[in-house]
Amino acid sequence: MAVEIPNGSVAVVSAQWSVQNNPFFGTADSFISMVQQELIFDGLTISNKQVGLDGLTYPLTGGFSPTLNILNQSGQELDDTDLINQLSDAVTASGGTQIAAGVTQVFGPGTSQNTGTGSTQVTSVGAAQNSQQQQKSGVHQCGDPTWGFFDDPAQWLKCLTTGGLTTVGLLAIGLLAGVILFAYAKALKIGPVSV
Repeated sequence: MAVEIPNGSVAVVSAQWSVQNNPFFGTADSFISMVQQELIFDGLTISNKQVGLDGLTYPLTGGFSPTLNILNQSGQELDDTDLINQLSDAVTASGGTQIAAGVTQVFGPGTSQNTGTGSTQVTSVGAAQNSQQQQKSGVHQCGDPTWGFFDDPAQWLKCLTTGGLTTVGLLAIGLLAGVILFAYAKALKIGPVSV
């Protein structure tokens, strides 16, 4: 069943994005700004955004999961499929890929809440489709023992940092710090010093 998003209402969208180009010179907020510029042509405005901790690791992993409030100012009623497709097009035009997305709430004029202060819970869009898209796009799932660092370094780092620092994650970070300290100590010790 389609979720209607009347003109003037706000849809809350949870998404997962991956960026193909090198994100080292940008932030999650700058990428969202590029997506916003593309959405303006469709009469849509990102009125609020939230980026979790994966927004901080975005330069390393090339992906993050924002939650966006998107205001429909297109002059026409949209449904959740239209909105998600327009968002996907904007992400692609900005140099990224939309791995998953779903409308979680709609509020404002034309919904069962007549003010912007309330919200109407709606069914998350295409949960089964999103998991199929993830499998098709080749994104590895965190905790899957069949792949490792060399199969998908960006996803491995993302799982390490956003999947919670498990014992293995802490050991990996400790090992990396130890190797760096060892190399630094070795570099300082050039040879015996005679007085």
